[in-house]
Amino acid sequence: MVWLDSLLAVPAIGVRISPDFKEIFDFQRRLEGFLDFLVNEEKFGIEKLEIKSQGIWGYSVSIQKTGFSFVLTPNDIIGQYAYEIGQIPKPGGLPTFQLPETMPYSQLLEKISTHVQKVFALIKDLRGFRFDRIGIVANVGSDKESLPPGVLKWIENLSKPWGTLTKSESLLLAKLHENEEGGYRDQCHHIVKFDDTTPETGIRFTLDWQRVFEGSIPISEGKGLSGNLTSCKNEALTYFQRFGEGDLNYD
Repeated sequence: MVWLDSLLAVPAIGVRISPDFKEIFDFQRRLEGFLDFLVNEEKFGIEKLEIKSQGIWGYSVSIQKTGFSFVLTPNDIIGQYAYEIGQIPKPGGLPTFQLPETMPYSQLLEKISTHVQKVFALIKDLRGFRFDRIGIVANVGSDKESLPPGVLKWIENLSKPWGTLTKSESLLLAKLHENEEGGYRDQCHHIVKFDDTTPETGIRFTLDWQRVFEGSIPISEGKGLSGNLTSCKNEALTYFQRFGEGDLNYD
């Protein structure tokens, strides 16, 4: 993932869940094991965990000063990362900003994947719970001069009817592959936002790759959530690389 690693790109992983309410209290209890994992195995002190309720049976947890956060509910399991800009107080004056240390996209994605896989391990034998969509996201902020050739080619292609786009807020959803035997399709949202009248704001684009299953699958069946996430992550990274290299048909 050379091109995403060279930009200020951040990942997210999301899984859409269908709960079985006969097991809902067991689900909630098992989520508490994820907090134990963060505190004991990942060595984050309990004081670093900011925990909030999400509905009746779920919660969100942010690990302060790390950028990692998670939403864990009976309907969604989400892990994500966002750079946090800190402030250093200055007596008698304005605070100064503390920029975070940057990390490669692939490293951040692997870290989130490890955390999400731990959640899967805790709930994998809840036989009534099912899933029907897995998503891998890359969010990128950059200036146009730093973009890889594939992204520039994509924007150029969007501009063809007019020759030049000064401003864009576009979302395109493309079906990439359909596997009738496997009962799923792969698709990707392509989102771009920029305004050349204010070039200092740069350009933001998102690649939201998804595998959507025709019917929901028990999380304990076959490869389960864990194996499916690994497969989806590899397929998403392959597509992200093709997109960045411009290896799509723009003729």
